[in-house]
Amino acid sequence: MHATQLTLPPCVQPLEEAGEWDAVGAKLASAAKALEGAGCAGAIICCNSVHQAYDIAQAAVSMPILHISEVAANEILRQGLKRVALFGTRFTADRGSYFTKRLEQKGLQVVLSPEAERIELHDIIFDELTVDSITPQSRTRFAEMIRSTMESGDADVALLACTELSLLQPEREEAVAGGGPGNKDRLMILDTAKLHALAAVDFMLADA
Repeated sequence: MHATQLTLPPCVQPLEEAGEWDAVGAKLASAAKALEGAGCAGAIICCNSVHQAYDIAQAAVSMPILHISEVAANEILRQGLKRVALFGTRFTADRGSYFTKRLEQKGLQVVLSPEAERIELHDIIFDELTVDSITPQSRTRFAEMIRSTMESGDADVALLACTELSLLQPEREEAVAGGGPGNKDRLMILDTAKLHALAAVDFMLADA
């Protein structure tokens, strides 16, 4: 374990909204260099959206930075799933996003909600969840989106590709959701934040 006095990057949401991904990457790279300088052997970026600038951060250091979409894709494939309903901000749940491209490179099929629903979820994330506002209405609305995906039969797994989305998906509902390929009555739900954290633990303990 290593520690350093580190000034974390300030909120990068304005840069994300402006599409200034090079600036986002520069902030991530600066933080990664500080961590590596403190002796860290690896790192994770605990946000799906800013992985859009992952390559800039990774190029700045020699230590590996575990990519959240790679971790998610590997788990989906391990479970024998194929069709992925992708939920997240508009920077992630989009046909041209880095996340969609990486999943497709792994041979997975990405299923997206209608654009209006994706915009609605993006607004819930930034206007509510990121400021610790979790309303019953938003929980109900997100459950409706998941249910609609399940009933369509178009996906084997719903991937929560935003670290805040688990706030709308209580653990008991995740357990009930269960399911797997070919099951139209249930839908597997995977949370990238949990998968990423578990991958980081595996990485840290690999040489233990």
